[in-house]
Amino acid sequence: MKAGYAKAGIKTARWHLVDDFDGCRAFIDEVQYPVIVKPDNGVGANATWKISDDEGLEDFYRQDLPTQYIMEEFVPGYIVSFDGITDQDNNIIFKTSHTFP
Repeated sequence: MKAGYAKAGIKTARWHLVDDFDGCRAFIDEVQYPVIVKPDNGVGANATWKISDDEGLEDFYRQDLPTQYIMEEFVPGYIVSFDGITDQDNNIIFKTSHTFP
């Protein structure tokens, strides 16, 4: 999704594909703590970490990581979600939105 956003000129949080500890540490040096780490497989907030210090980063790396993860800079603010379903003619069948502080 991030590539699509970038192509459309939409800003996103800076991110790093989780590789090794040193690579993640270098990214954190750039963006500072806290960072968000989540699976890069479209499962929403499932298995998401908010890492606030080196100890938290070490804890994350002690876990079994069965899938690829992405690390993002933490951007404070509201979370706004929007979901919808359209038919084959792009008529909106269902829509919903939620805002979380």
